[in-house]
Amino acid sequence: MNQVLTSLASVALLLLVAAPAIQATDITGGVANLAPTITSIALSSNSLSPTAGTTTTLTTTIVAADLNGYNDIATVTVTILKPDGSTVHTSGAASFVSGTGTSATYSRALTMNYYDPAATVQLTGYSVKVEVVDAGSPALSVVSTPILNEKFTYAELAALNAPATVDTGSNVQPGQSSSIATMAVSNYGNVRIDMQVSGTAPNNGGTTIPVGSIAYSLASNMASSSALTGSGVTMSSFDLSSGAGSSKNTYWQMTIPSGSSQYVKSGTYTSTLTMTALAG
Repeated sequence: MNQVLTSLASVALLLLVAAPAIQATDITGGVANLAPTITSIALSSNSLSPTAGTTTTLTTTIVAADLNGYNDIATVTVTILKPDGSTVHTSGAASFVSGTGTSATYSRALTMNYYDPAATVQLTGYSVKVEVVDAGSPALSVVSTPILNEKFTYAELAALNAPATVDTGSNVQPGQSSSIATMAVSNYGNVRIDMQVSGTAPNNGGTTIPVGSIAYSLASNMASSSALTGSGVTMSSFDLSSGAGSSKNTYWQMTIPSGSSQYVKSGTYTSTLTMTALAG
């Protein structure tokens, strides 16, 4: 009898320590992809001036947000718009600067060309447009509508560029004229220009000949030429339009005085020309 009870007790003990059955159930829920927003757009200046013959830089700082986290922001693109609203320069992606939580800061250096048309009133000037796109599927985006502090003026610039030297030739006999030299003048600003010219008397080691010995013209055959003077004279018919690569040829010739009217030393005579761009 005792043996039977002992055996039953052992069975009961084994039943008490057996593990119960466990059922695992996953509960899922989706978080919606939310569109990014633009918190602010700041320009380094609202008043720009062209730089003769090259570009001028404007830095844009953008603060964007996404409630799915700032890492959900995929791209920030910055574009410069003309006063009429059309695109003048597409800058491309802005660079990530910093981020925390839902907000991130981006920066982009924009460039204006020297020949981009002037816009002197901020309200109707150039503006910056920003587009922010997130990494969701489908991707959501937001595009800014430029307000006043996202607009900037662009000043007028009358400027020109000419070669450092122009050679009319050598071995010219006294009383004769040199060959006709061509000098290309480029418009390095954003307005149509006329050109004002003046010069110094051609000098050869201290020996000079009259400044009027040099003639200039807009015609390749020197038709309707003018004698150079020491004070500025405006070539009012120069009329060189602005634009990328806009240039016009001018023509120059030196006439050496005859030996009977002036002693003429042999050698190279050099005159320094001064050319000034005038809006016109």
